[in-house]
Amino acid sequence: MENTFSYDAASGAVHFWYAKGNSVMSGKEFHTYHEILFLLNAAGTLYTESEKYALAPEMLILIPKETFHKFVFDDESGYTRCRIALPETERFASLCDGCLREMHVFASPSEPVKELFSQMQSAFSEEFSARYSAFERGLFLETVLIRLLLTLKGEKNTLVPPPSEHRRLLGRALAYIEQNYTESIDVAAVAGALYVSRSTLSHVFAKELGVSVHHYITDKRLLKAHLLLLSGASAGEACAASGFGEYSSFFRLYKKRYGKTPSACK
Repeated sequence: MENTFSYDAASGAVHFWYAKGNSVMSGKEFHTYHEILFLLNAAGTLYTESEKYALAPEMLILIPKETFHKFVFDDESGYTRCRIALPETERFASLCDGCLREMHVFASPSEPVKELFSQMQSAFSEEFSARYSAFERGLFLETVLIRLLLTLKGEKNTLVPPPSEHRRLLGRALAYIEQNYTESIDVAAVAGALYVSRSTLSHVFAKELGVSVHHYITDKRLLKAHLLLLSGASAGEACAASGFGEYSSFFRLYKKRYGKTPSACK
């Protein structure tokens, strides 16, 4: 079950979700908006570039735009979550500066933060929908969001697990990919640059990120191409500048990820 509400907030649509599910879920690893999630009930794993986390009830996760992350929920226990997708607009820019410039994972947020998510959850009830219009619900959720962003600036209990040997190797690999993904690189090139075997590198990516090296590089290239297309570049220019060797491959992968052809991106 998933309840969704969106409203236009000065040049960008803010999306709110209250969702329940009982299947393994793996969302997009990169996206162009900030994301705030509060897990009311969940078990599984969150993979990030800096660490992986065991998901638990009352965990709060702040994910800046264009930041790699992957959720895998255990299908036995299911999940219940509140989620906000927040575009970077002038309306929220100063508020986002305080809490969404880097990823934060909180084992359990403060009581004021929990109360604000409880208020957000109430906006999806049948009673609320029967009593208030969509416009009034939008105003209510925007007020909750602004109060939430202001409150999050003061949250301190971020989880910071100590880096493991695998994490240190992963960090070196991600740094190399960041510098070179627009060039013609593959798993062998990254492994060679780090003086490790392909199998070792592949194992570390699978264990620590939950994706393959090829998948990670491809997603970086797709995001780069998508941002270039949004800024006015042609499909051919976006393909060449983001590291894809063949246009046919770029076309197929882009359409699969974004549900439309590169030339249809506006």
